[in-house]
Amino acid sequence: MKTLKTIELSGDNLLAAVTKALRKSYADLAILVRDMSLDQLLAHLAQHHPILDLSDVDTGSAEQLRDVILSRHEPLLADENDLVQAGEWDLWPLCEQLLDRYLVSLSPRMDVTHHKVWLVDDDNLRIAGDTPREAILRYYVTIKLGLEVTLDD
Repeated sequence: MKTLKTIELSGDNLLAAVTKALRKSYADLAILVRDMSLDQLLAHLAQHHPILDLSDVDTGSAEQLRDVILSRHEPLLADENDLVQAGEWDLWPLCEQLLDRYLVSLSPRMDVTHHKVWLVDDDNLRIAGDTPREAILRYYVTIKLGLEVTLDD
């Protein structure tokens, strides 16, 4: 096991941290919706996905509504191995969805050593990366797992 600061994450370590963050996010939501009533599930969908068309969903089935909520949660990949095999451009759909979902801004900046970095920021947090993808994924890991991440060796 190794513990890294999120600002130090790159390459395989960053992808492992994103995988861990996605797993945690889905697990947290699954626990939240597991015991929700039908009315609570419908209210959750109305609040978080107001334009979602439910015409193909049995809104009388709590199980189907839970499946809809989980499938609309974080950006979905075919499976976790997509993260490991993904290149810079393959992860852009994930990054774009994260930018939209968390309402953050992405901008290029020069740091004090005149090295170009990309910043992702919201009102409370600013995370840098050498590429836009790196900055966005570091931001996601930070909001889901904190400023330090423990990964398997």
